[in-house]
Amino acid sequence: AIANDFNEDGGTAVERFKTALGRAGRSYKYAFLINNAGTMGLPMTPDTADFLDAAKKASVVNVAVPMSLANEYCKYFGITRKMKTTVVNVSSIAAVQPVSGWAAYCSSKAGADMAHRVLAQEYPMIRFLNYAPGPLNTRMQADIFELMDEASPTRGFAEDIVRSGKLL
Repeated sequence: AIANDFNEDGGTAVERFKTALGRAGRSYKYAFLINNAGTMGLPMTPDTADFLDAAKKASVVNVAVPMSLANEYCKYFGITRKMKTTVVNVSSIAAVQPVSGWAAYCSSKAGADMAHRVLAQEYPMIRFLNYAPGPLNTRMQADIFELMDEASPTRGFAEDIVRSGKLL
């Protein structure tokens, strides 16, 4: 298993991943890449002062780095037919359903889904899955309560999920 945190510097994470792949070799029966990165960015409204910065961060963490890791994985493992290889992109309902204040998150998760669909066409020997498991109990869930105004419909939606026991 290769764990990789790329919240701060995507380029460093991709280089670490390429190095780790080289050390891992290709002698396995199965290989999986699970892209489970995500950041909400900051809540975004039309008057958000740092709208561009929030959009850039979400784009790097949610799209650019997972897409780059998947591409490196496919280049590395796509040349062998001896092993079964799979890429799982942990997605979100927000990739297909807009959420007010989450423009960066929703659009970047939709972009990640599409990037993995394109890679699936380019590497037909590798299985791809865009999987949206539902609301997960992660740091991002805590950020919703920390960053969202108490009157926000999005915060109310998140609170209902927690109250109803739907948080995984």
